[in-house]
Amino acid sequence: MMNKTVLLKIFLILFYCSFQLPGKAQSKSLDVDKTYDFSPQKLNKTEKEVKVKAMDNFWNKVKSDTTIYLPLLRKELATNSHVPYFYFDGSGLLLWLSHSRSDEEIAAEAIAKCDLKDIDQMIYVQTLNHLAFDSINVLQASLKILAYPDFNFYLVQHAMYFNQENSLAYCLLPMQDTRYVDTLISRFNLADTTAQFSIMYTLWLGYSCQGDSLILAASKNKKLYRGVQAFADTLISQQPVPDADLSNSSVGALLEKRSDGLKRFSDEGLDDLINSTIALRSKTHCGLYAAMDSRKTGDKKALPLSEFAQLIIASEEFKSEQKHVDSLNNLSGVKRKLSFSVVENSTLDGDNPEFISIGFVNEESVYDRKVVYTMRYDKRAKKIVSIVRSPTPAAGSIGSLPITNKQLQ
Repeated sequence: MMNKTVLLKIFLILFYCSFQLPGKAQSKSLDVDKTYDFSPQKLNKTEKEVKVKAMDNFWNKVKSDTTIYLPLLRKELATNSHVPYFYFDGSGLLLWLSHSRSDEEIAAEAIAKCDLKDIDQMIYVQTLNHLAFDSINVLQASLKILAYPDFNFYLVQHAMYFNQENSLAYCLLPMQDTRYVDTLISRFNLADTTAQFSIMYTLWLGYSCQGDSLILAASKNKKLYRGVQAFADTLISQQPVPDADLSNSSVGALLEKRSDGLKRFSDEGLDDLINSTIALRSKTHCGLYAAMDSRKTGDKKALPLSEFAQLIIASEEFKSEQKHVDSLNNLSGVKRKLSFSVVENSTLDGDNPEFISIGFVNEESVYDRKVVYTMRYDKRAKKIVSIVRSPTPAAGSIGSLPITNKQLQ
């Protein structure tokens, strides 16, 4: 039987714990709602300064003992009961302390719950871009961008705005296309016009069969806003010639250059992304490009040429230019070819896009691409109503350059 001394010690220990444990548990809670009880967009400068100090204290508290507080932070980020801003700032804290895949997944899911009006848009896109390159699925967080037609941020060092379409592309393209293509396609018809531009732009850069099919369908959908339909027409008719150096690069090298472009938020990064995509498209056979290639090879499944396209090929101007190109090919080691492209709804000033289409006769080589003729087609009269020859570039000037982002917009 225990003596009185032992029993007294046990009693004192239990007595001590009964008072200490509740207080200790209380001190180990995060009190998220005490710190994050605001929306930054609704605060004035003075109020923000006060909240910044409170958030600094919150961060320092978590960093002071990650063994205890990091699991609590993960748990809070998984809930839906806090103000939206916590899910972005709390995710930033989690990513600061941990680079594990599981924590990055928690952060991506939490970020999707924030309010973009509270967030610095450049930091938002750069965060998702970083996570996407780590093979984290950021689709849901990225789709929030489509709800804001004026989504953009200014890159001071490059004196340029990064708009909605570039932001969406930089968030999604680092991921495998199977993660975003079907969702973008399903949202296209219900999206506003700005979002539709961004979706087609991203799908074009993604160069998937499903994405190209959406663009092709959009070009024929008369229910769409004319500008959207014209943009789809442009993406279909564009057969830009890759940069001479890139055309000789392997697919692996092009993918590496494309990935490098996606990591750089700059006009140079965008150029690398677009030019490497152009080169990759010239080496792949899918969607739009398969349809256009099949026309050249006589594939029985080829899409039928429109009446306008047939008139272009039958025109004296096209035939004459073809003879000119053939002559150049006989005399020069640099091979040239003649092609044409059609934009169903004219984008030229003064034209009614409902009634006028435009076509371009293009001469191209591995070094350049130039428009030789611009033709206007009246859909009602079903005839070409004007043919304008492009001026010949002066000696020493640049006839045309590979397509750039500004030309895509």
